[in-house]
Amino acid sequence: MLDVLFITPTATTNPLKESLGPVLLSTILRREGIGTEILSFARIGDPTDYASFFEKAVAMILEKKPRILSMYTRCDCYHIMLRLAERAKADLGCIVVFAGPQADITAVETLEEIPWVDYICRGEGETTVYPFFSSLLRGEPDLSVDGVVYRSEGEIKVNPRPELIRDLDTLPIPDYSVVSHEIVVDPKACFSIDVGRGCPFGCTYCSTKTFWGRKYRLKSPKRILEELQHFHDMYGISYFAFEHDMFTMNRAQVIEICRLI
Repeated sequence: MLDVLFITPTATTNPLKESLGPVLLSTILRREGIGTEILSFARIGDPTDYASFFEKAVAMILEKKPRILSMYTRCDCYHIMLRLAERAKADLGCIVVFAGPQADITAVETLEEIPWVDYICRGEGETTVYPFFSSLLRGEPDLSVDGVVYRSEGEIKVNPRPELIRDLDTLPIPDYSVVSHEIVVDPKACFSIDVGRGCPFGCTYCSTKTFWGRKYRLKSPKRILEELQHFHDMYGISYFAFEHDMFTMNRAQVIEICRLI
């Protein structure tokens, strides 16, 4: 039996292209002795062949027997995550936790309409995933944890969003061994690393302002270089893409990163 299984909608078979959020959360939980694994859509099969994909996904989830099933949601896959969670809850009785941008935005509506989703976690999860998930595994849910949306006496309770992590250098370097298939890397492939979060602007068409609270943060140049060196040493990668909405906004930091490289 597995403690926590993360399901992600990642469509590429390259494990180093996995959604960074679940990888970081898994890294944190594993450091605390909690068993985790990530199962991506790409590992399951082709979701456009829905009937076959769905049954294979259910079989793989049942084989792993997770105590907690955590689903990383986007708008394009929400319907699939909901149906997978329904089957897992019916067949395993596991705890179902939704997270990610789609669940974040529709947290109250989801819990009002979908009885088999137990909890929704909103906002940055790195500071809350261990206290909340460990309490679930103990059978003593800590419903005071920031970011948690839950049911209580027929009502939906919405806890305050967790405070944003001010110093991104405190986050661990992601451990991709949590991805549930062998890592085979083409050294000439481009590998994405997370260098910052948030955007200070409030564009009406974009969910970034909602999810990150219009707080702009970058990792330090020293930490970014450390990650480049780490993944180069581990996988032989020499081509990197810096993932961030507004990476070049801080000219001085960009110049310092270039100088260090």
